[in-house]
Amino acid sequence: MTEQLPIPTLQPAFRVLSDAQIKAVHFAALEILEKTGMQVPDPQGRALLLDAGAWESGGRVRIPERLVADALARAPSRIPMYNRLGAQVMPLELGKVFFGSGSDTTFTLDVDTGERRRTTAQDTEDIARLSDALANIDFIMSMSNPPMSRLMTSTSTSSSA
Repeated sequence: MTEQLPIPTLQPAFRVLSDAQIKAVHFAALEILEKTGMQVPDPQGRALLLDAGAWESGGRVRIPERLVADALARAPSRIPMYNRLGAQVMPLELGKVFFGSGSDTTFTLDVDTGERRRTTAQDTEDIARLSDALANIDFIMSMSNPPMSRLMTSTSTSSSA
């Protein structure tokens, strides 16, 4: 068996917005939530917001700035994430960045032909296996969204065999 040697790699930092731009986005979002509001089709969700101090107008729930500020103040500064063995592996907190596969793509580029095609259940399996083997991938999402009819056919075929 060959020994694998660790290879040091660059761990880049990526910043898209300045602090001033982040504040501008935050204040714009607060203005939209309060002046425009949003549709909340779920009755329980709407009731929670209204009970907390939001109000309904024109079929939309308007959320005041103080309600958002209260929610942000009560939110935990760290959310622990665990792997399938129960070990804490990805603490979601300020300054931590994690990389993973995307989710639910309907199409893929076929690695053999280079053609764009619908994803399949096999693509989902292949991408999960590849992502699991990559050292710099911290989490895995489904990365594909094959049509349910194909999943149902392959499941019923394999279970009846």
